[in-house]
Parts: sequence; C-alpha cells; structure tokens
Amino acid sequence: MSKNGLYIRQQLREIDIILKNKNIGLSQARLTELQHIEPMVSEYQYMINDYLMMLQAWQNGEAVEVKREFMEYGFRRAQAVAYQEKCVSKKVKIAARYQMCVRVMQAMNERFKSSVEDKEEEMFPGSEVQVLTLEEAGKEIEQGELL
Repeated sequence: MSKNGLYIRQQLREIDIILKNKNIGLSQARLTELQHIEPMVSEYQYMINDYLMMLQAWQNGEAVEVKREFMEYGFRRAQAVAYQEKCVSKKVKIAARYQMCVRVMQAMNERFKSSVEDKEEEMFPGSEVQVLTLEEAGKEIEQGELL
C-alpha cells in the first residue's frame, strides 16, 4: 500500500471513530478535507463519496434505522440492518441508498480489521504466524520443541 493510501486509510479510521462518537457534522467536514488530497486512488474517491452521501442521507432523515443501529451498536449491526432494508425495499432509489450504507459499513469493517493488524504488527514486529500440519505439530510435541 502506498504511503498516501495508508494515510487515507488511517484518516478514514479516525473519521469512523468520530462518527461513532455521534458527531456527524465533524465527520462530514473531515471527509470533505480528505476528499481534496491529491493524488488519490479512485477506490478511495468512491469510498469517500459514498461515506459523504450516507452522512448526508442521515442528516436528511433517511435510513434512520441504519443510523440508530450504528449509533447504538456499531457498524456490524448497522450493516445487517441496511442489508435487510435493501432487500425488502420496493423502490430502486431507496434500495440503492441502503446498498450505499452496506458498502460504507463493509469498508468500516475492513478498516477496523486492518487497524487491528497494524497494531499487532506494531506490538510484535516481524513475527509471523507459523502454520503446521498435524503431523508436524505431533513430531515437534514429541521432541519437546513446540510449547
């Protein structure tokens, strides 16, 4: 990942935290600032645009059940609610709005997982997970090498 991409991902994670603390206005302001960083990969541009559109919809009183679920329980349950609402919606525009919420929540989930991996790498630099087959593990246990 490029240095610019890592910076954008970290900034988006901070915005996720700001939003979780119920500050939609500040989240929108930070996203708007982030939108003007050049050069930016189109994937991030779409992600930021979706994020801004979702927040705008929340401020306009749309997708209130997703907003409520997010504010109370977090992005995983909000994603489930958005997906459920998308599936039962009969209007294309409304379904598209819920699909946008699903995409934003999926991106939040990916950023959360990445931030956990980054913290693990900070705490345990250079440590890699070693995968052993059952036979190899058995041999190492017998030899007293595996603890």
